[in-house]
Amino acid sequence: MKRWLGITWGLSNRFGWGVYGLNLVLELLKRGEPAPIVLEPIVTDMLPTELLAKVQPLIDFQQQHLQTLHRAGQVARLGDSVILHSMGNGMQRSMVSHAFEGDVNLGVIFFELNEKTPEGVAQLKKFDAMIAGSSWNAEVMRSWGVENVEAVFQGVDTDLFKPQPRTGQYNGRFAVFSGGKLDFRKGQDIVLEAFKIFAKRHDDAVLVTAWQNIWPLTALGMMHSPYTKTLPKLYPDDSFNMVDWAAEHGIPQEQFVDLGLVPNEKMPAVLAEMDAAVFPNRCEGGTNLVAMETMACGVPCIIAANTGQMDLVGEGNCIAISSDTPVHLPGCGVEGWGEASIDEIVEALETCYTDREAAKSIGTKGAAFMKDWAWPNQISSLLGAVEKYT
Repeated sequence: MKRWLGITWGLSNRFGWGVYGLNLVLELLKRGEPAPIVLEPIVTDMLPTELLAKVQPLIDFQQQHLQTLHRAGQVARLGDSVILHSMGNGMQRSMVSHAFEGDVNLGVIFFELNEKTPEGVAQLKKFDAMIAGSSWNAEVMRSWGVENVEAVFQGVDTDLFKPQPRTGQYNGRFAVFSGGKLDFRKGQDIVLEAFKIFAKRHDDAVLVTAWQNIWPLTALGMMHSPYTKTLPKLYPDDSFNMVDWAAEHGIPQEQFVDLGLVPNEKMPAVLAEMDAAVFPNRCEGGTNLVAMETMACGVPCIIAANTGQMDLVGEGNCIAISSDTPVHLPGCGVEGWGEASIDEIVEALETCYTDREAAKSIGTKGAAFMKDWAWPNQISSLLGAVEKYT
């Protein structure tokens, strides 16, 4: 193994890539080798004091060396290193990725738009190997003729995300969780449509959402929805007015909760109060970190069986719903995306509502399943993949 492991994406507890990077470097610091170098800014404004202290050596390194290493228009070569290059839709790399290279260079990719282009395939083949965030991403790249592909899933902090007693915050109401930034791909419109039907049958049901999006423009894709042609209005601070949006879709305010932006480390207390969770996502390039964390907390999860989410579906560990109706977005490379069945979601919610013991059993199996996905295990898998090419 090389001495250094460079990471071309930032650290944060507010979004998926950031959580991935944060847990990766924490595990590397614990192991002592290889030593992590973070080549993108570390977002510290919402990090708890304890976490900030752990990553302070990486911040110090950035302040002392990064400006010297990174020179505009030049590629910095880091010796005795492996660099992980983050990639996404269009097989695109960040500016930081283009600015650094190591002795070994591996792409780490999560993509949803899977249109094959000669330029995209050529970009993938520049790397010594590709690390795919899901089996689906790996299969797509192999079908394009990319040979060195390893599927390595994200992990879960199972010390943080685990079953715990509820406080009764919702006073015995049936609380349904839905999480993920507002985006057509995430399917919040599907959740609204299904919960509207369910809520009319059960006035004690409440939909609890973590849908805020720190990149509001990415929500514009919701205009392609078959269920809504509107977006929630923005407050002056650029947060979305989710409560009024839900009311426009037939869900009374007393049956809807907007949690706002919740730091990752505070989510387990939220999830402890939930009776069920719904993830009707049309596509996930990875394995859906929010769903993973929710399963780890023992919440019975209703999951659309498509794309990267298929890696989460095991025997009895969730309620898998049909998602084989194709999604049509002309010219957008959405082959493999799926439109989840509203009827099946409602039926699954009814099952969780009427048979609490069966639902509890599903949640217990989900939590047991996710124990194997603890970050130390997944980082070991990642380092094993890295070792093959060094």
